[in-house]
Amino acid sequence: MNIIFDLGNVLIEWNKDKILSKICKNEYEFKLFDDIVFQSNLWYDLDSGKISLELLENLLLQEMGNEYKNQIHELTWNWFTYVDTYDEVYDLMKKLKKKNNKLYVLSNTSSIFYILLETSLSDIATLLDWYIISCDVKQMKPYKEIYLSLVKKYELNIQECIFLDDLKENVEAARRLGIKAFQVKERKYISSILKTLLI
Repeated sequence: MNIIFDLGNVLIEWNKDKILSKICKNEYEFKLFDDIVFQSNLWYDLDSGKISLELLENLLLQEMGNEYKNQIHELTWNWFTYVDTYDEVYDLMKKLKKKNNKLYVLSNTSSIFYILLETSLSDIATLLDWYIISCDVKQMKPYKEIYLSLVKKYELNIQECIFLDDLKENVEAARRLGIKAFQVKERKYISSILKTLLI
């Protein structure tokens, strides 16, 4: 079986409000960062590969000024240190790997993913057969092209694929292609889904 994992809220927590609340000093800063980074297209452009992490940091410095230099750097390069890594998923992935399942990541994310593989997700990195990330292929979920990029590159049988994602639209897109997909609505669901695959 080919088990395909999303990144945010499947392997590691993604919660921009939690991140901003820890990086920002007050409500004004919180709203400023939220408006400029997340309510604009900047973060989407980062994930889609239109801009790099370095360019994001420079654009934010130009927009916001050196007053926010430290917060900008933390948000750009270290956001993952402010959220939880789902360690319990690693233990289940290890068991799935021992049963000869193939493990992949398919995620809308930036090149921060490569830093994660060396830091927060270093244990999981040793289990992965490979990955497709949006910034590399210039494709984004829920568009079918990114799913097909994974299937074609690794010559996967769609009937033997299982996909986990936290967003309904991404799950529905996978199902339209014939991939068995599960929406992860809460953290506890991930373990429940993976445990059924071990039976």
